[in-house]
Amino acid sequence: MLNEARERGQQDIEFIHIYRPNLLEDGLERISRLLSNQSDGFGSRRRSLSNKLSVLFMGEAGVDVGGLTSDFYTALWKAIVSAEGDTSLFESNGGKCLPRSGTLVETQRIQLRSVGILLAKTLYDGRSAHRSIGSAVFKFLRGVSPTLKDLDQFDPAIVTQKLAPLQAMRAHQFTERLGFSLDFGDVGGDNAMEVTDANKAQYIKEHIQHVTITTRREALDAIKGGFEAALNSLPRGVQDALRLPPSELQALACGDSLLLPGQVLPLLRFRGFPNGSPLPGWIRQIVGSKESHWLRALLEFSTGSDSLPLPPQPDDITFVASHGASDQQLPTAHTCFNTIDTPLYPSLEVVETKLSQSVGWASGFAFA
Repeated sequence: MLNEARERGQQDIEFIHIYRPNLLEDGLERISRLLSNQSDGFGSRRRSLSNKLSVLFMGEAGVDVGGLTSDFYTALWKAIVSAEGDTSLFESNGGKCLPRSGTLVETQRIQLRSVGILLAKTLYDGRSAHRSIGSAVFKFLRGVSPTLKDLDQFDPAIVTQKLAPLQAMRAHQFTERLGFSLDFGDVGGDNAMEVTDANKAQYIKEHIQHVTITTRREALDAIKGGFEAALNSLPRGVQDALRLPPSELQALACGDSLLLPGQVLPLLRFRGFPNGSPLPGWIRQIVGSKESHWLRALLEFSTGSDSLPLPPQPDDITFVASHGASDQQLPTAHTCFNTIDTPLYPSLEVVETKLSQSVGWASGFAFA
């Protein structure tokens, strides 16, 4: 249903011309415009969340046939979760990230609302958000209470060192081991109410709620407001398709947490290699031996996105033989077309070294 709705709805094009250094601020502002339903300044077209994006990074060569849009989504989500200091929108305590805690200034509130709009647009377009976003966000969007597992994703230390032992031990034994007592003031409650065996389950529940939701309620409300407004602007069938349980919504938005060779190998295509060339076999062998982080780097290097493509996006990565290129050169990716120009390397070992250098360092990356 969602794929059919995309094909019917994405008739107009929203052109986004953007400077990469300004990606966070300008990217979120351009996405938020899609809810304006106003003319885009190019004739009769009107802005809509269902419009197809066409992205150009100013000062960089390239024609967007899908790859630059993938790069736009990937780079924008990375900027959102990694911004620091006064511009930070998310934070982490050693695990996955959640929206920032505390009181927001108006700029942050506007940007976080735009994050919610971006999430809906990401889902509608079949793209991927950042995998580091914690499950508590998706539970909040669907009105489901977080659990100890959700807190563990965000702050594993507080779970392993405090809440899990408290859950497993008698309360007085645990506080004796700590050397001080616990009270509900830790979770925004009554300082005079000490934790006992009778109320420790409630304390743990409130601790989870306090850390994952209460202290960051302003940010979560802003994201949810943008997300709901964006969903409500889409056709009813699309709204229903995207109002999923939290775990399914997260899986659709962020993809599989573990990527396996068997998921990437079917995407590989080869063009222009001489008959009988061992290179395609070597490349399949290399990809088949790699772990999740390397495979994600390969996807990002070649397609602009570190997640598996979803329909109706291009579903292949094509290695193109570079005849005449020196075997000292690195493979060069063209994310516009999901291709990797590959010199005719003389051995499996050389292919693996050169490809890993390009994938790991993005030294062969090109917009073309």
